[in-house]
Amino acid sequence: MIISSSDLWIDLAIDDLNSSRILYATKSFRNSYFLFQQSVEKANKAFGLKSGLLKVKDLEDVRHDQFKMYRRYAVKQRDRFNSKLGADLLPARGKENATAFSEMISVIDSLRDMNLLALGESDLHDLLGLKDQIRISDELIEKVKEMDIDLDNEVMSLITKLMLWMNDNMFIMIRLIICAFVTIKHSSKTRYPTADHNPITFYTAEHPLMKVQPTFMKSLEEALSKLKTFEKLKY
Repeated sequence: MIISSSDLWIDLAIDDLNSSRILYATKSFRNSYFLFQQSVEKANKAFGLKSGLLKVKDLEDVRHDQFKMYRRYAVKQRDRFNSKLGADLLPARGKENATAFSEMISVIDSLRDMNLLALGESDLHDLLGLKDQIRISDELIEKVKEMDIDLDNEVMSLITKLMLWMNDNMFIMIRLIICAFVTIKHSSKTRYPTADHNPITFYTAEHPLMKVQPTFMKSLEEALSKLKTFEKLKY
């Protein structure tokens, strides 16, 4: 039976992350990275359940492929903006938004053919640099609060609440997606050898992934900390 409690998924993710850190400190890099991958996978499932991207019945289908829930979300949004209702409500931006979600789907699909095991250290640092770039600035939120427009206090409060919620949502999601990007190919790679892959000699201190793993683990910790109090937006 699949666990349906998002809070339990979070607790399990935190426990895996703590164990991964202990193993990393003892230079057990292969097992450390396996548990890091497991932590990322559980964190994404917890976020999916809490945000509504996933239903409990979807957990079995998603399994190790965390990008499935983001792809489903992108397909749903693309179709919404392509619909007549979307075109009527957002005539200027509907097509543009639909195109953006179509591109997101293409990127997710392309991951299946990418050699994510060969990412260099500079690539990984560039990826990490994205985590704080996608957000609504505090300055903009303050400007919205101070705007002299004819809206009652309840509506302005709702707009501010929405912007703050969007920031929390993006803070968590971008960190989880980045961590999923660098771990999604490693669920089996950390455990099973093949004709051209030896997990023991692959996961070493010299590998770029091992060099930046502590920084990625810190990003995951940040996401999990905020995820514990994150809730669906309530009007």
